[in-house]
Amino acid sequence: MSYFIVKLEHEKLVNDFKFWNQFDALSGKIDRAPQLSSSWLIPFIKNRLQGMKPFVFAAYLGDKLVGCLPLQKRSIKATRFWNYDIFEFLGYGPTDFFEIVALNDSLEIKKALLNFFFDTQKWDFLKLDLLPNGSILNPYLQNKLSKSKHIQVDYNHSTGFQYETTTNINLDHYFNTIFKKKNKDLLKGERRLSNDNIDYKINTFYTGIYSKFIKNVKLYAKRRESLGQYNFYEDESYCQFLKEVCSNYEEKKCIEFSTLETKGGDIIAIQLDFLLNKIRFHWNHAFNEDYKRYSPGKILLKELLFLSIQSNHIDECNHMRGLSNYKEKFTSYTAHFINYKLENKNSLKIKLTRAISKVLKLIK
Repeated sequence: MSYFIVKLEHEKLVNDFKFWNQFDALSGKIDRAPQLSSSWLIPFIKNRLQGMKPFVFAAYLGDKLVGCLPLQKRSIKATRFWNYDIFEFLGYGPTDFFEIVALNDSLEIKKALLNFFFDTQKWDFLKLDLLPNGSILNPYLQNKLSKSKHIQVDYNHSTGFQYETTTNINLDHYFNTIFKKKNKDLLKGERRLSNDNIDYKINTFYTGIYSKFIKNVKLYAKRRESLGQYNFYEDESYCQFLKEVCSNYEEKKCIEFSTLETKGGDIIAIQLDFLLNKIRFHWNHAFNEDYKRYSPGKILLKELLFLSIQSNHIDECNHMRGLSNYKEKFTSYTAHFINYKLENKNSLKIKLTRAISKVLKLIK
């Protein structure tokens, strides 16, 4: 079957509501892809490309969108005379999952999109990171495409995500046989709160989320500083991106902001979650360093996990990209991503760069 494939440009892309409606209808069927939607990608294009360009390839059957390869292009220095053109998935950075969207998860459509990209674009490297281990694309990329005379394929399993199922679980049994054994520090924190006569409560918000989150973001900033990490919330473009994302997901009624507060009004932990396809996605959390000895962030995660177990509307708590010890204590399952780096063997820039590098080594 032949598909009509087009490349969507920046201005048309942001304002093409027909495209995004069809895109959301396709991507909404991918369970673990909460950010693969117009609610996330349009704010990203408007605020976070920062010199990069979107390259979105859309496959149509008649006037119906049946597949999409959403990419962005950035340049990195190769020599003082030229840069490499690197294509990567649209939203790279804050986005946690990636997949090539296709009707019925069709490998034929995904291959057609990739082949169109290879045939029509000038490219040096293509990065397809954060593809789920079970993606139908993996055999094609690892076995068939790697045998190509024109493309070098490298891949690794360096990251993944952790999750817990929350259906058909007896909460008391789960707590006594699984949770207690893995969370002794959390339980110690709860005892300390009790011994220090600190009562707490959980508040959950479904509207006005951005303003509530940003009001408490100093908790997050302080935590980032203690870990020596970059504070994104000093970046106005990132704040605007998040503001639009929160507004979009509020309209869909699939975002939630939770706080753990003392009865005296001190906010000691915060949690920002997406709720899609009966999955609670834990996206952003922080705790007040002044209450660190009580493990407040973990207490809030525990309460949200237990509420999810008791809910008929949540089947899974997903901690999203990144493998961490603290996540392991709240989960029973780990899934890995496969990160791909494809190199264009016909790239003149790559050939020249390597030739120059060899000459310089010989001279030295």
